Amino acid sequence: MTEIKYKVITKDAFALPYTIIKAKNQPTKGVIVYIHGGGLMFGKANDLSPQYIDILTEHYDLIQLSYRLLPEVSLDCIIEDVYASFDAIQSQYSNCPIFTFGRSSGAYLSLLIARDRDIDGVIDFYGYSRINTEPFKTTNSYYAKIAQSINETMIAQLTSPTPVVQDQIAQRFLIYVYARGTGKWINMINIADYTDSKYNIAPDELKTLPPVFIAHCNGDYDVPVEESEHIMNHVPHSTFERVNKNEHDFDRRPNDEAITIYRKVVDFLNAITMV
Repeated sequence: MTEIKYKVITKDAFALPYTIIKAKNQPTKGVIVYIHGGGLMFGKANDLSPQYIDILTEHYDLIQLSYRLLPEVSLDCIIEDVYASFDAIQSQYSNCPIFTFGRSSGAYLSLLIARDRDIDGVIDFYGYSRINTEPFKTTNSYYAKIAQSINETMIAQLTSPTPVVQDQIAQRFLIYVYARGTGKWINMINIADYTDSKYNIAPDELKTLPPVFIAHCNGDYDVPVEESEHIMNHVPHSTFERVNKNEHDFDRRPNDEAITIYRKVVDFLNAITMV
């Protein structure tokens, strides 16, 4: 497996690393730009299992993006970060089909790119297309139980004085648990108006998106499956893999069902690149 490290320098002179994992078979059929999840507050670029990477990189280059995390920055900053990295990558692959792939909040960012840039398709694992929706504006009952043991003083101690790209996941996860478990997530993304169209893909905009592959658990306790159903109902060409589990990230650890879905992702990509 060949890995190449790059950096993008943002307008405010912040260095964002990204890694290209070259396809095992060259020339590549296309490039998959992967954006990690973590509620925009935690996570790391290289969180995909090697088994999944092995499937995806049979014929496709895989690129792992980084972005600065909440609450040290704003959602505006995160969007600008992923656009800056994506634009740099797209210029490197100007004659190649390009796809975005995100899990959870990474899928949200992947869909925003699909709205605002010219791409060939999206892989959306348990994501969403809007933040102005009830689940993100209210207390999440699953996280509320854990959040009872977390207070604002602890959050202040866990928050860095400078922007963070990735940190100790367990500690950052507590920030997210607190945000969702207290219903404060929508306030901690640090924007003036969460109803603004910049952050919410309208139904008419969903209708203009390229093909989208969706995978989501029916019993997702974090991002309700209804968010994926909303996307499916408006995107003209979508594939929806429902997972009959009460989980959020059904592919957190490799399992037979997840591996099967990743192989279906490759079929989805091949159907587009062979046209």
